[in-house]
Amino acid sequence: MQLTFGPDDFDAFAEVKQQLIDEFTPWADEHYGADDGSLVADAGTFLSWRFDYSTGDLSTFSPDDADEFLLGWAPRKFAVGPEEAPVLCRAVQAMVEFLAVTDRLDGGVATAARVMMHVDDLVDEVAAALADDTKFGLGKSLGSVALFGADGGPLPDIETLLSRGDLDIDQLQAMLEQRMDAFNSLPFEERRMHTDQAFAAREPDPIELPFTYVAPPIVEVERGARASKLVQLVDGFAEIAARDGIKLTDAGNITIKDARRLVEALDTGDELDVTLDGRPSPTRSSTALRWLTLADDVATRAGAVERLRTRLKANPSWADMQLVDRATAVTEALIETGPLRSRIAHWDNVSLAHRSLLDDGIVHWVPPLLVVGGRVDYAEIEALVEEVTTEQFGLSGPWLLTAVPSRLAELFEVLEVAGIISWYDCVERPNEFGVASEIVSGELSFTPLGRYTMVGPIRDAGYTFPSIDDLASADGVTLMNAVITASLDGTTALELWRPGATTTERARLLADAALAAGIPEQRIAAFHLLASLEPIAEVGPAVRQLLDTNCAGHAATFLLQHDLATPDEVGMFIDVGPLVDTLATLLDEPDTLDTIFRNVQERAIDDLIDDMWRHDQPETIEVLEALGRHLSDKSMAKAARKAAIKHRSWLANRSG
Repeated sequence: MQLTFGPDDFDAFAEVKQQLIDEFTPWADEHYGADDGSLVADAGTFLSWRFDYSTGDLSTFSPDDADEFLLGWAPRKFAVGPEEAPVLCRAVQAMVEFLAVTDRLDGGVATAARVMMHVDDLVDEVAAALADDTKFGLGKSLGSVALFGADGGPLPDIETLLSRGDLDIDQLQAMLEQRMDAFNSLPFEERRMHTDQAFAAREPDPIELPFTYVAPPIVEVERGARASKLVQLVDGFAEIAARDGIKLTDAGNITIKDARRLVEALDTGDELDVTLDGRPSPTRSSTALRWLTLADDVATRAGAVERLRTRLKANPSWADMQLVDRATAVTEALIETGPLRSRIAHWDNVSLAHRSLLDDGIVHWVPPLLVVGGRVDYAEIEALVEEVTTEQFGLSGPWLLTAVPSRLAELFEVLEVAGIISWYDCVERPNEFGVASEIVSGELSFTPLGRYTMVGPIRDAGYTFPSIDDLASADGVTLMNAVITASLDGTTALELWRPGATTTERARLLADAALAAGIPEQRIAAFHLLASLEPIAEVGPAVRQLLDTNCAGHAATFLLQHDLATPDEVGMFIDVGPLVDTLATLLDEPDTLDTIFRNVQERAIDDLIDDMWRHDQPETIEVLEALGRHLSDKSMAKAARKAAIKHRSWLANRSG
């Protein structure tokens, strides 16, 4: 029987699952006792989870898998209450035991016993998790909202629907769609209240990102703010509101007369009075005008205008704000409003819940773009969105493959119009309606305006990372940290760092940084940066000062490589320090570690391992132990293991 499935093996998995359940049902009745069918149903859910959300391998299960299903997935997705925790846990134990006794589980009964004993201790914890609504996924949270059908009668909640055994898959899907239609028909504020509650959860632990944030030069931010179409729209919107006034309808929308005037004056790009199927279709509501409505929503939230009962009133202090401050307020207002939740959205087959997920996810789709020069393949973001959407809603099919990607493309289009991102090498295709085009590939990066204005919302979303507010005045340690975290490449870093200093002054600061370095990556970066300074002759004196320090090997090698000293002058300072530093950065890459060491040893005159055990550097013991484990040359590996023992003894004698 096939027990391992790939993500596209839907039919094969369904067939095997049914066969397993058919065998499992009488076995479970005999060994676990007959019940109302919950045990078998939950065991089937456990198998489906393995295929839909986990590895797809039904032949291997571990205690960690049980934790992931019972404490991770089930509280988020499975519509059962805490009273069902004992049955759910027992179902996992029963299925794992069944797979073992039928010779389908790797490790057999011993593996099953470990999982079963582990699950025994989880029942109370699972019950608490199933009762904790802060753990619910969006689909599960909205599944309990009280909704009413077209006839005014109450609609069953998700838990009730899933518990009914008389519904086939088509009937269940139809009733789920009926709930979604009923939810979409609720007033906007009520929908927003429910989705906000669904997204509200315990504050997550901060997510530390592996780079240093370098703020873009303010002149580039100002240039981006002036070029931002959305900033221009909001500024123009506020100016017209102050000069001429903007009237509102009883529903709080801009009157169609004023909307026509604004579209022309602001050059919003909206199309008035379109033709559909050869017939004129005059614009009757300002909410049909996509970009004008976006400008209205963002201007209101940013504080550029204030909504009164019959008109929009301009905020007189808006025009007095600095350009960058206005652009920051516009960006933050756009993120808070949501490009898709704004009234620009066309209410089609993508619900408010899906739109909210895409909008609220902006700060999670784009953090890698904060790196200077950072680019992300749009396909990677699209794949991430598909994964998160499926996890939250547990749905798939044409709606996921067409409608949601269309809305994602629309979202990033708005961010591009706002001047927040740049989209490179774009490829377009018709959208799911065939009436417009959408971008489906290419690379995304932040503009300087985006890197400046998005850092706050990204931090507010729970991401942490060190930052360099002004690289022009930073010290050498800060500079080399920015380089080793890939926040800046060396060339860009030196262009921005200490622009008014002489080469001699900059070399001295970098030499001090090398001396203060606490890890190999810092020392390596410091000497790479020193090698990039010009003229190189002015760097020599600062490097010579390091010959009597723990950077002696790096310094001597540097001076020889750049013809700043002779072998007679610095030969006594040559040691294995640079090699130890290089190898220490490769401890997690054993194949590369092996290749580099053997290549260096082939060209070396001395026995490097013999030299290494007497080298006084903290990383030496880690490098020797790694060489002893990973060198493909067995004799070298054995020598490295002996050298590690000798190094420890040598250190102990020195300290004694």
